[in-house]
Amino acid sequence: MRNLNPSQKRRKKHALYRKQGGHCHYCYNIFPIHRLTLDHIIRQKDGGKHDLPNLVLACQPCNAYRELPIGASAAVIARWVERHQRYVMTYALESVRKCYQQSGDSAGFPIYSAMRMTQ
Repeated sequence: MRNLNPSQKRRKKHALYRKQGGHCHYCYNIFPIHRLTLDHIIRQKDGGKHDLPNLVLACQPCNAYRELPIGASAAVIARWVERHQRYVMTYALESVRKCYQQSGDSAGFPIYSAMRMTQ
C-alpha cells in the first residue's frame, strides 16, 4: 500500500482482523492474519483513502480476483488466470477441502494434501 508506513499498515491490519474475526471479507473463510491482505473498497486509483471504513481484509485469491473488470472478455480472464495461477489453484484446493470436510468423506483428502505440498 502506498503512503502507509509498516507500523500504520500493521495497526490497521490488526484492527480489521479483530473487527472481521479473521474472515476474508469476500469469501468469509477464516485465515491467519499473515494470509490476509488489506484491500480498498473504493480503489486508490478511484480516490479511495487509507481510512478504516474504506479498508477490508481479503485473502490473496479474492484480492487478486478483484482486479478483473466487470464484463471482462474471455481473453482478459485467461490472462488474469495465467498471471494468478497460484491463487486460482489455492482457491480451488480450499474449495475441495471444504467439500470433503462438510461431507465427512476423507477419501479424497490425501489427494488434496499431496497437491497442496507441490505448491
